[in-house]
Amino acid sequence: MQKIVRSLDYVPAVVFLMLAGFLIARLAIGAFPSDPLAWQAYITLAPAWRELAAWLPAGWGSLQPIAVIIALAALSVFSVGRLDWRRSRFVTTHLALLAVVLGMTDERVFSASVGSATPVSTWPIPDFSQVDPLMVGFLALTAVACIKTHRIVIWAMRHPTRRVQ
Repeated sequence: MQKIVRSLDYVPAVVFLMLAGFLIARLAIGAFPSDPLAWQAYITLAPAWRELAAWLPAGWGSLQPIAVIIALAALSVFSVGRLDWRRSRFVTTHLALLAVVLGMTDERVFSASVGSATPVSTWPIPDFSQVDPLMVGFLALTAVACIKTHRIVIWAMRHPTRRVQ
């Protein structure tokens, strides 16, 4: 059970690497349009990352976002198990959660109208019935990893280290 809980620490890195893989597949399709491997990777990852990747540049201008996303994956892996890196772990986990939620906006799960000021009681409940089960799993795993980082940060706030002067 402990290994399962510890494996949640690597969920943000998997999310970032999948997003980077989608951007690389999109770049490979532009460079080699007849490559079946690039098309297979693109079609496999498109339902999860198409909406988020629409905000990122395409073509050779996407090399900088790919490098930043891979650096975020490396930072999230590097911060696992280091108590003094809990802030970077907190930030990378929340960025991964945000990426998954933004990736799900194309699935119409979180669609609420902000045009009119309606009371909270009439807001629609998220509908997960028509969503890809992989995305629901990533949302659940990323949310649990986020809760775990909250627990770590709250524990550190309650038990501050005392330094001897």
